[in-house]
Amino acid sequence: MGDAEIKIVCYADDASLIAESEDTYKGYYTYSTSTAQTLTMEISPTKTKCLTTSKTPLRCKLELDGGVIEQQMKFNYFGVELSGFGDIETDVRDQTTKAIRIAGCLNAIWCNKSMGTDTKSGIYKTVVRPVMTYTADTRPETKNRKNQETPRGSRDENIP
Repeated sequence: MGDAEIKIVCYADDASLIAESEDTYKGYYTYSTSTAQTLTMEISPTKTKCLTTSKTPLRCKLELDGGVIEQQMKFNYFGVELSGFGDIETDVRDQTTKAIRIAGCLNAIWCNKSMGTDTKSGIYKTVVRPVMTYTADTRPETKNRKNQETPRGSRDENIP
């Protein structure tokens, strides 16, 4: 995306507002509400959630049509669990579990004796490995995370 900043993400009937402060959020919300009204759409107060991102949990008091928006510490957004305080261990564990499930679903391929090892390796590299590395590519860069990382060595060279 270059230097562009994304402030509002919309997909089908779902929207996410990304703001630095409550005041900025209120401006984005006003804009979103007016746009929704021109398209004869409604924003549901019961489905609207708030997530703050910080090293320590923050309390955010946002209102929608007179009601307080429910604040959550984490929630699932399009299959990815978002956490307000960067719970890296849970993210890595979840992605690893997904990759293991995918590998299990491909068990018939792994056991197929008529399929070559190169083909199986290609399937692993294009299907399983990206799921495992997704969290590593998208999780926040922190001092603790840098200390946890180990450089690739000869022990990993045999992995397809």
